[in-house]
Amino acid sequence: MKSDCNLTLYHNDKSIWSSNTADLATNCSALLLDNGRFLIRGLNENGIPIVIWDIPINGPEGKYILAVQGDGHVIIYGPDRWTIPEEPKNRKKIAMSKIKRVTRVELNRRARRKEQLKAEQQAEKMSKLSKEIDSLPDIMTEITKEDEEKKRRLIRRTVAKQERLKSAPPRLGKHKFEPAPVQVLLTEEISGSLRKLKGCCTLVKDRYKSLEKRGLLVPRAKGSRKRK
Repeated sequence: MKSDCNLTLYHNDKSIWSSNTADLATNCSALLLDNGRFLIRGLNENGIPIVIWDIPINGPEGKYILAVQGDGHVIIYGPDRWTIPEEPKNRKKIAMSKIKRVTRVELNRRARRKEQLKAEQQAEKMSKLSKEIDSLPDIMTEITKEDEEKKRRLIRRTVAKQERLKSAPPRLGKHKFEPAPVQVLLTEEISGSLRKLKGCCTLVKDRYKSLEKRGLLVPRAKGSRKRK
């Protein structure tokens, strides 16, 4: 087996037979199967195993041997059942001279088919690339729309945050700000003199609530102090 996948038989340093399978595949090997089929198998351009040449034999499953005689004849021996050398009558003989060779016309046809498939694959790739290029304006439009929508969402979040800050201070701790209750004097507590008005709150508490509202102090939960 040559490196170009051409199986060649030499006699006295002279080529007397070949399979004419040069450059039809790569990494080829010759195999003799258990049904008597002798074939050459290799890899195509996509790395898929293919059979590029074979002897069309489909005998019974068993043991087969391929022998090269001194006169250059190649013979495949295969019995219906394996017999010892003392029983040669049950053996079947198939000469390689009866094999149909692949002609140059067939090789040229295969080569043209290979080039045609390659050209079709290349054309398909170019067509796909052309479609992708044609769709670039649509893709850019979609990207622009997505960017605009992101900007609008950001503006809406910013405005909503500002509105929340207007109505309530930023949350600094685990407790929310609670405004002080509105102090309202009852009718009986109102008198004609300012000196007689009842005090409703202290200045310290008022300033403390003001600092909490502006987010300068962390609001605290109301709790009663325990006396010792």
